[in-house]
Amino acid sequence: MVGVPPFAPIINVGSSPGSPWVTLADPYGSSGTTNLFPGEFGPTNPSPSNAIFPTSGISFSQIFDRHFRLPMVLSWNLTAERGFKQDWMLRVAYVGNNGHHLSGTGDQESGLLQLNPSHWDPTLQQEVALYPTYGSIASINSGVDSNYNAAQITLEKRMTHGFSFLTNFTWAKELDDFAPAGGSPYLTNSCSCGRYFDYGPSDDDLARTFKINGEYMVCLLYTSRCV
Repeated sequence: MVGVPPFAPIINVGSSPGSPWVTLADPYGSSGTTNLFPGEFGPTNPSPSNAIFPTSGISFSQIFDRHFRLPMVLSWNLTAERGFKQDWMLRVAYVGNNGHHLSGTGDQESGLLQLNPSHWDPTLQQEVALYPTYGSIASINSGVDSNYNAAQITLEKRMTHGFSFLTNFTWAKELDDFAPAGGSPYLTNSCSCGRYFDYGPSDDDLARTFKINGEYMVCLLYTSRCV
């Protein structure tokens, strides 16, 4: 409904050749824009006699499915730690999670979750919408799933003798049935056969990650300061 008058019009206020300056005291008048408030909006809505409706079909890009469910993520981990020497520690961990009922839209091109799909009209000899006075009506469902598993190895040295050290390596795999990158911004699946067709490595999948950092303190000679 954004940008569709009289429900939610967009008004641009800015400088123009005839009005180079816009003042906060009168932003509409100083920019040469008609002030629509409160004549057409709040505290009363425009009456049917003077309301201006669009001539083309009104589209609804994001309507929640009637069976929409809240997302759920289950997480688990198993961690083993081993200390050695006086200041070293080795940690080995397995981390995993499953996401269910994540939100996205269906294949609108094939009408899977398009509430106003087009069909062939033999009389008009062309494709027409099921509800001609409306445009696209896309439904957001909760049918997206994800899966993540990772092995993590961490080696840490606590600060002793002016030196600390931390390094970590992660080997992970992230899978989901979201749409591939570069497709619809509403995460539309790419096949009318269902989301399972798109199940595979996630766009955010990063198989191997290695991080390392450390700190070393140097004390200045003939002083008690260390940096």
